[in-house]
Amino acid sequence: MAVKSGIKEGSRPPGTTLVFKNLNPDVQWMIGIDTSFYQANQTLKGIKLICEGLHFLHYSLPQASSTDPSNNTDASQLEAVRYGHWINCRDRDVIWLIWDQGSEDFLIEHIDNMKSTHDIGKYIDELGAYYDYMIKYQDARSVWGSLTSFIDPEVIQEYVPYGDHGRISKRIDTTSSSKEESFILKDALESRDTKQKYDFRDKNDEELLYTIIDFKMKNAKATSVEEITQSSLDRSWQFNDIYGHDTDLFFGELQLAFVNYILLGSFSSGIQWIKLIKLISTCRSCLMENPALAAKLLECLHSQLQNLPAEYLSKDFSLFSSIDVDVYLRVFENLRSNIFTSEFWEASNDARVAGGKRLWESIMTMNESKFRLSFPEESQFDNDNFEVYDISDYDENDENAPTII
Repeated sequence: MAVKSGIKEGSRPPGTTLVFKNLNPDVQWMIGIDTSFYQANQTLKGIKLICEGLHFLHYSLPQASSTDPSNNTDASQLEAVRYGHWINCRDRDVIWLIWDQGSEDFLIEHIDNMKSTHDIGKYIDELGAYYDYMIKYQDARSVWGSLTSFIDPEVIQEYVPYGDHGRISKRIDTTSSSKEESFILKDALESRDTKQKYDFRDKNDEELLYTIIDFKMKNAKATSVEEITQSSLDRSWQFNDIYGHDTDLFFGELQLAFVNYILLGSFSSGIQWIKLIKLISTCRSCLMENPALAAKLLECLHSQLQNLPAEYLSKDFSLFSSIDVDVYLRVFENLRSNIFTSEFWEASNDARVAGGKRLWESIMTMNESKFRLSFPEESQFDNDNFEVYDISDYDENDENAPTII
């Protein structure tokens, strides 16, 4: 016997199916998966035929419906706090997201976690009735794939609080803080009251566990004046200390921070994204010696800037942007003047590097045309690729300043 949807009774449909229950009929929802967004109400029963792999379900809390034509619902939803779960989808997975008004959160039921055969049968029969009222997964694999090519389950478990459902992360949102921000807050509070100690360990299952990158850190192996100066200009040693065992983990974190930034408007993620680019932009020897690493960087940055909304990178005040545009400009000027120079392009016969030159030119074109950013014509580096620094502007509190011996 088959139900109306064509699903055989008691069977699971292909792909992963996300089933929505208890959506309030009196409000508008903004629900999305990966880079797709949908306006939803009680008619929408879920998303079906999701391909295998990691996906990101995101939504904003429902806003009350309004009959006022001047009320821009789309804009208010996008400006609201957004929430999301990373989900590792497998073929014939069925996951119920049941809205609980009391906690203002989805209760998650995964079919594999159901112990009662009766419950499984009941849910599967219900799925058949809902299936025709679900949206078919439509995100272009080329877009989502390029944005998440280095994100695997290991990356999610490393940097995102994980839930009790095995393949589903805990909920993160626009305001989720990073571990580094918690440490900074702890230090600030304790400096004001030295007798008081604050314990933030309980936040580990809530905060984003991004890598803490300290640009004031010194290279312990540098002992001579020349080595100390060089290690402050080229931080390849720091990159290798953190990611040398697995450089793909760096790119996974770079992509994760970016996706969390553009889909949730996560300020912590936007800050981490630019910090990671800043770190790699100071790793001249690392990139010069490893053309494949440089090619991966260019491929990631090109895809990200193609999909970064212009308002997320603007000198004008924006609710969406947590990126310091001046820092961004310095980072890309450093890449242009100190890394991706004629010397770099001529030094390698790697085919990916040849393609990387076209990507780099496209990246700089996007910076100028899409984001309206301009870069100085005159190089800030001398013939030996050392940054020309005005000592009269030296500020010891500036983390970008070189070490003065």
